[in-house]
Amino acid sequence: MTFVKKKRLDDCWQAYNWLLEYGFEQFAIEPKKIILAGASAGGNLVLALTFLLIATKSRLPDLILPLYPACDMSTSTMNPSLVRSLDDPMLSLPAMIFMSHAYRGKYSNEEDPCLSPYKCNKMILENLPRTRFYLADMDPLRDSALKLAAEIAKIKEVDFKAYEFK
Repeated sequence: MTFVKKKRLDDCWQAYNWLLEYGFEQFAIEPKKIILAGASAGGNLVLALTFLLIATKSRLPDLILPLYPACDMSTSTMNPSLVRSLDDPMLSLPAMIFMSHAYRGKYSNEEDPCLSPYKCNKMILENLPRTRFYLADMDPLRDSALKLAAEIAKIKEVDFKAYEFK
């Protein structure tokens, strides 16, 4: 599996590894327990960074908390939760497409799980650290996140729970 580090992911990669290497020297903290959390695009970055850490056999976080994660950054996929956003005053479909383009920049490989985490293969998923997914019933991103959560839930080796808020 090839992972291409996009700009925002590379920033997270650099910050994570810098903290591991220099956290004690610069801040007098020793990262014994690491929790990664992020909402929406931040949830995408939490998943992508964790996938990259697994692929490179790096130190994994102890817990990841993808909150309402953006798991499908393609602009061609349509699903029921996204259809609900057609006339949403805050997250309309045109706004979602705009945000997807802004997040992706010039990077367009929609098969890359670091861009669309729901496309990640089982070999990476079975190495996830303790994982807690948080989903929202009316979130336009819900269906692709739910699809990834269902795949992770099938893997017995992963300490995984998903919570959905209605």
